[in-house]
Order: sequence, then C-alpha cells, then structure tokens
Amino acid sequence: LATGPAAAAPGPPADTDQVATLELRIEGVDDELESAARANLELAQFAQRRVSAAQLRRLVARGEQQLRRGLEPLGYYEAAVTGTIAGTDPAWVVTFRVAPGERVRVRRADVAVEGPAAQADAVRRALAEFGLRAGTPLEHAAYEQG
Repeated sequence: LATGPAAAAPGPPADTDQVATLELRIEGVDDELESAARANLELAQFAQRRVSAAQLRRLVARGEQQLRRGLEPLGYYEAAVTGTIAGTDPAWVVTFRVAPGERVRVRRADVAVEGPAAQADAVRRALAEFGLRAGTPLEHAAYEQG
C-alpha cells in the first residue's frame, strides 16, 4: 500500500474548472407554445452540467419526442421537431426547430344529460360553461375542466 503524495488520486483534467453551458433554442413557435413545449424537456435540466457528446445526442433525440408531446395538450398532434447540436464541450448550443402543424379544432360537441339530473341547476350551469365548442381549439385543459 503506497502512501504520500505519489499515492494521491490524480487531479481532474485542467478543463473541468470551466463552467459548462448549454444554450437551448426553440424556433418556430410563439412564446406560449415554447413554454408548453419546454415544460417537460429533460435537456433543460442540463443547462449548467457537463455532458458528453454522446449524452447530448441521446438527450436531443429524447427532446424531440418530449417537445412533440408537450404541444399535444394545446391541440398540436402533428408537430415536426428536429434538433441540432453545435459548439463543443463545455459550450453546447442545441437548437430545436419546431413546425407545430395544424391545430386540431373541435368539429362538433354534443353533451346531453338525461333524467332528473338534467333539471339540476348545477348541471345546467356546467353544460352552459362547458369549454369545448365547435370551432374552438382542442385543448386538454378545457376538456378536463369540462
């Protein structure tokens, strides 16, 4: 068993004291859609952490799927997302180009209540306030509040 200075573990490579930066850009959508899309983007958690090129490629591939899923609650089910990586370690730039596609709209909404409940004031109010109307965007929040 060796002791003394020669036994110490080698120090970190000289470049590890550099601050890792990950600039994340999302293009092709307005602020509301960008915020919704970014909300579940795993890659955003790595803004100040070092990642290897291989890790970053995996995160970008997953990010494309996460961005598509992030737009669905707002009615965009056919979004096309392409991610690119530029820069070098430790300063990466990831750009996602998003084409949200056509927003799904409610074609028809028929809600009926039968029986005694149809006469209840609370049910009548709920039906009057139901957020899904023909021509409105299909948003999950409106549907779930229904």
